[in-house]
Amino acid sequence: MKTLIYYFLLILTSFAVVSCGSGKKTNESQHSSNAVQSVAPQASASSGVKTLSGYFLKNNYSLADDTNLLILKNKEAFDNALGIGKTMNNTIDSPDFENSLVMAVALKSTNIHTDLKVTKTELAGTILNVYATITKGEKQSFSSTPVVVFSVPENPEINQVQLFVNGEKIKSESLK
Repeated sequence: MKTLIYYFLLILTSFAVVSCGSGKKTNESQHSSNAVQSVAPQASASSGVKTLSGYFLKNNYSLADDTNLLILKNKEAFDNALGIGKTMNNTIDSPDFENSLVMAVALKSTNIHTDLKVTKTELAGTILNVYATITKGEKQSFSSTPVVVFSVPENPEINQVQLFVNGEKIKSESLK
């Protein structure tokens, strides 16, 4: 009987060690376990895009369309639209309104898993083109509001921002 109990406890302990793993998480598992769904831009270094991670769109912020381009010119506009999504594993990036143009691409709330990425920006004369991709997945048991918050270096020549999603022009916003 003692031997049976000993083997039972040995097997139980082995299962516990295996299921807990080493305690190290990969970036993918850390991101998938966060309650706040934040998507970071995947931009080339030459585009000057800086990801501002750790933010979510506030529930009381009204979005006019399915896909929205938010130009957040100052701290007040930024704070009205976005909240801080602090977890134990993330870093909150602060916007620099003095030297950067701060923007966000936001989608209406959905229960479909949605991957939103800003892939690059280009300056064409006085127009800043922002390129994004949206990939939809499977239905989820909860709703989330996909948002990408980012900044580009301030340029006084920019007077318009155009948003392209999956190759199609979606929005055009004037800065003047």
